[in-house]
Amino acid sequence: MTVTSILINKNSPLVSVRPTASVESVIELMKKNAVGSVVVLDDCGQLEGVITERDIFKAIDARLCVIQSLQAKDIMSSRVVTCTVDDTEPTLMERMVDSGVQYLPVVAGGETIAVVSMGDLVETRVRKIRAMLEEIEDVLHIEKHLEYFTRNLKPFMLLRSSSARKQSSPLPQEQR
Repeated sequence: MTVTSILINKNSPLVSVRPTASVESVIELMKKNAVGSVVVLDDCGQLEGVITERDIFKAIDARLCVIQSLQAKDIMSSRVVTCTVDDTEPTLMERMVDSGVQYLPVVAGGETIAVVSMGDLVETRVRKIRAMLEEIEDVLHIEKHLEYFTRNLKPFMLLRSSSARKQSSPLPQEQR
């Protein structure tokens, strides 16, 4: 499964801010949009960084809750790990684990178009598992019917096949 398929099921929009946005406004945006990260884009729309809930907590802890004067550029992670729409689910998982991040901005044609989170990957995996379980249940249901058929209808099939053999025998009826 690729990032494109994951994004089809994603309900949250790309939330972005400028580097000069206040941290307070970033927090409000995250709450309003129910997201765990925002991307920081420059005036040309180029990706400069990512701000996650973790970055905000670190900033609050480090600055003893004086966030009123902070801007997005002051707390964003500027070493951004990204992905493309063609990356696969295992690639995303590996990339997140290797780099210790939970959010990957999706870049297509030089533009940041979305963010894929660890939660999105878990949700995708759960959907796959549910679909597989449904398929297994369908197969078991069919096998249950086949077992019933074999157990209950086999004697009738044997009778029918033996009478069909008698009727198709080249011997006259008296010699059978």
